Amino acid sequence: MPVKANSVTDLAVGDVVKERNGTRIYIVLKTGAGQRWTHLIDIEHEAKSAASRHAQPFKLKTDEVLLRLSSNVEAELALEKLEQLPVVVSQRRNLPPFVYTRRAEKYRGIAQDPTQSDGWKLIAALLTFDQPVREDGSPALPSIHGDAFEEMLHRETRAKRIARFREVVKVSASKVYRTFRRFCQQGMTPDAAADDYDRCGGRGKQRKWKNHPGRKATRRTYSASARSKEVNRLLQLAADYYHSFEYAKGKRSQKTMDIALEWVRAKFLCDRVVYNEKKEMVELELDRRIVLTRRQLQYYIYQNYTYEERRIHQIGLKNYLLRERPLTGKLRNSRGPGEQYHIDATILDIYLVGRILRTRVIGRPVLYLVIDDWSAMVVGFYVTFDPPSWNGAMMALVNAISPKVEFCRSLGVEITENQWSAHRLCEVLYADQGEVSSVHQAHPLIGVFRVEVKNAPAYRPDLRSVMELRFRIIPAIWNSLLPGIVEKESFARGCEHPAYHAALNIQEIRRVVLFAVLSYNRHVIAGYPTPPEMVDAGHAPTPLNLWSYGIGVNGYGRHIGVADFRSKVIPSATVPIDGYGILHNGLHYECPTLSLVERQAMHRSKNKRDSSVEICYDSADNSSIELLGLGTPISCPLIEGERDDFTGLTHQELAIYRDLNATNVGMALEAGEAHRAMTTYNIAKIGRDAVAETKSALIASGMTRPDIDCMDETRQMERCVDGNPRSVSGSRGKRSKRECNPLKSFCGRSSDVSATSVDGRRETYDEEGDVNQKPVRESDAPIGGGAQLSTKELREQRARELIDSSDD
Repeated sequence: MPVKANSVTDLAVGDVVKERNGTRIYIVLKTGAGQRWTHLIDIEHEAKSAASRHAQPFKLKTDEVLLRLSSNVEAELALEKLEQLPVVVSQRRNLPPFVYTRRAEKYRGIAQDPTQSDGWKLIAALLTFDQPVREDGSPALPSIHGDAFEEMLHRETRAKRIARFREVVKVSASKVYRTFRRFCQQGMTPDAAADDYDRCGGRGKQRKWKNHPGRKATRRTYSASARSKEVNRLLQLAADYYHSFEYAKGKRSQKTMDIALEWVRAKFLCDRVVYNEKKEMVELELDRRIVLTRRQLQYYIYQNYTYEERRIHQIGLKNYLLRERPLTGKLRNSRGPGEQYHIDATILDIYLVGRILRTRVIGRPVLYLVIDDWSAMVVGFYVTFDPPSWNGAMMALVNAISPKVEFCRSLGVEITENQWSAHRLCEVLYADQGEVSSVHQAHPLIGVFRVEVKNAPAYRPDLRSVMELRFRIIPAIWNSLLPGIVEKESFARGCEHPAYHAALNIQEIRRVVLFAVLSYNRHVIAGYPTPPEMVDAGHAPTPLNLWSYGIGVNGYGRHIGVADFRSKVIPSATVPIDGYGILHNGLHYECPTLSLVERQAMHRSKNKRDSSVEICYDSADNSSIELLGLGTPISCPLIEGERDDFTGLTHQELAIYRDLNATNVGMALEAGEAHRAMTTYNIAKIGRDAVAETKSALIASGMTRPDIDCMDETRQMERCVDGNPRSVSGSRGKRSKRECNPLKSFCGRSSDVSATSVDGRRETYDEEGDVNQKPVRESDAPIGGGAQLSTKELREQRARELIDSSDD
């Protein structure tokens, strides 16, 4: 052993030291500054029972103990100090709360006041029996620092003092030695002197009964069998069968204890089975050497199955984890704002109308929220008519990383940057195995942007209360203020449908959600552990203040390009280009990279492979699309002809508009069917009548087909007959009037009847072909006593006059 240690450790009464490379533990009974000797005792913490403990106090030189506690000492002699004893008896005797115990009232009182124990009374009498009484006549107070306690530390004086004590108090020497040893080994306190009889017995071990304990059964012939090894095995089989399900799990399929006992009796306690002549079992006789009762099985289950196992069997694992599990740990484990986002979607309890069809109810929209885990602030949202999907979740995430000033301005709300400064991409995206559960679609999000995607277990909304509570808090801001809200009783019998009161469109509900989010970000979060720095600065724990404080202290996340992020996480589509622009969903968008002439040339070309492009789009707003494949995504708005009518519509609204328009067209076509059929009949009748008249004329003229010679001159003559004559000489060319005169071929050369107009005036034509009308004289009137001529006769008469004038 070295002569001197490098460092010296002070010792005090009650210190606990342990062999640095061994298992023995000692407690200091007496020492102090200037003391030559230090008294210790081995606590024998590895002893299983009090009967196996025989340690007595011993002494070492104080310098030697201090030297062994230093660093310059041999390994086999080195000691080290412990903070406390391995077992603290005062804590061990305390009854755990809400746990049934059979401890007697005597020992419950000792646990509360250890000075009432017999052990402490014996130690107090051992240390004060020869001390003078105090002035008030009460005995002296026991002390471990007096001469009486020091006598008990030395072997020579210990026996003499115990002998004198036994002359005063009638007690056995073994009990005195045992109590004093327990007092020293357990810390020299009143708790250390008390006995542990309340902890005696094989706790948790089943006694091997040979005979049935307790009274005999009074309401049955056979009493329950003693809990022997065989009976315990049968009870274990019955308990396992009781906790199992035969076909399906559920409350109705749960077995009772009686059914479990009947199964054991039929399987293992059956003496013999009696069959009839048809080999059918008619009687089952049991072996009465072993009798099991329901109370035995119940007690066995309570002994060997925990409360958790029994409760899970009663209500199911899902309900237990959701409603009755112990709330341990911490729900929010992120290190700062921007590290983890919660994302989820819900169908809003409100009905909306269309933007261009305000008389039509579109339905209930879907609201996506993105919540920061650390500050509980809403960092983004998205409203659409599409059902919950990956595309909607990614559009909400795009909104979360976008600057909010421009976004709010697009909805007609002006804010400053410090009113909503969240535009960072998170490191962890936490969802609920719904919209963000697609592994294949999440490849760009994980591989390109290094975002970890996590999903909570199924049927565990309690693990996502940070997200789920916001679907109750935020809609409560507008539910009492807007029409068309859905209540729990809205669809009950006799209640008016809430869609009858719908008045808002999707653009208006977006503005409502925006105002509610801005208001929520300024609300105080109840129960949030506010950082001391925020309290000192006078800031309340609102989501906006927490976000601003956290970003300055330990903010996470990063800024990325919104257009690049959107083009990679949203699925793309390949659409064609026609003569008007990029055609997508029945609408045309401007193509800034091609001129109109180039677009039309590509559209009319036979090779259609080059007339298509790749785009990404927002299904909730068709105002523009993103053109991909040319480096940075290019925004392409609607063309000018469709911009005023369809800007801002969702795909559902556009589909309803087209469907309604197609319905109107179909109804109009159906209503015009009768008119179109009559028109077809009338036109066909006119054609049939014309064919009949022409055929009759040909037969009368002795012709087989119409004459097609001189069609130009005939057209001119027909125009003259219709009252719009023009010069026919210019259109005849070099041919003479005699060579081709269609009127002569029509009327014949022998006819000398002059044409008379309907109003009784004679029409003649001069050399230029102009009409010269003259009054008809009585001598020129047709035969028949001045009777009116028919239209056909008048046309023939006019034709003859034209023939005569042409001959002149």
